[in-house]
Amino acid sequence: MRLRSQVGRLFASVLGMVAAAAAAPAEAPPLTARVLGANITNLAGKTSRTEGFQETNLAERKQWYGVELDWRPHPLFSLGLGASQGRIEEIHFGPPRNGPGTGNLEPNVDRTIRDSNLRHFTLAALFHPIPAEHPVDFYYGPVAGIAAYSRVFASSQSEFAYGGKIGFDVRLGRTHWGLGGDAAFLTSRLRIFDDSPSSLVIYSRVAIAVAYHW
Repeated sequence: MRLRSQVGRLFASVLGMVAAAAAAPAEAPPLTARVLGANITNLAGKTSRTEGFQETNLAERKQWYGVELDWRPHPLFSLGLGASQGRIEEIHFGPPRNGPGTGNLEPNVDRTIRDSNLRHFTLAALFHPIPAEHPVDFYYGPVAGIAAYSRVFASSQSEFAYGGKIGFDVRLGRTHWGLGGDAAFLTSRLRIFDDSPSSLVIYSRVAIAVAYHW
């Protein structure tokens, strides 16, 4: 029920921004493309689990990049399509084994570390409170899409993801180019082992961006 109420509030916010955009005068639809990169990332939630003699811990790698295409049909409102990829470090501890010379079992000595990918494919509904003719563009709004986990020690999975973002662009003089940044978080479900229940995790990042405005 809690997840349903969060999704309901997300889409209510989108409908509210659409209504606000429809009530104001329209302008020519500008288009903005952004290339983003970050090494400030975080993966929060239940990211480790022990089952029997096995244990797996998941942690974010400080590596993320993405691209976005932002269509702004109205001065106050835009829709943004995004695709991004982050990295997750999987640390797997195997079953105990006999220690050298003693024959006694030593737990968690068989450790393997591998990297896996986390990809997000998203649609954002963004509100732009600063008029379009200004050199600074500030935006924020809800985000929804798909989180695709390419796991190493478990089967890959794709899950519904939702969250939000806030960001800005600053135009470079009279050119079409701009510099900026944004911060975003996306919530999705993740299971540690194939036979374990999935839990909500939050992937967040802070990125810098290079933008081109048509």
